[in-house]
Amino acid sequence: MIMEYKGFTIQTVADMPTLYEIKFAGRGKLAAALEGSFTTPTLARSKIDLYLNSGGTKKVVSDETSDKVGV
Repeated sequence: MIMEYKGFTIQTVADMPTLYEIKFAGRGKLAAALEGSFTTPTLARSKIDLYLNSGGTKKVVSDETSDKVGV
């Protein structure tokens, strides 16, 4: 299964069809924050949303830890 979401492609891992991975839909390198395998497409979409909401930086900071930065 392959789906596009906000400029990224979510597809099944070739040798593990029960896992999903995020690929960059265009040309370029995928950010390290989006690398890895996910058990559902919903988790992959959530990771993309978190990445984009953080400003697209390489480091994704969740709301729970963002107030602790610099302490």
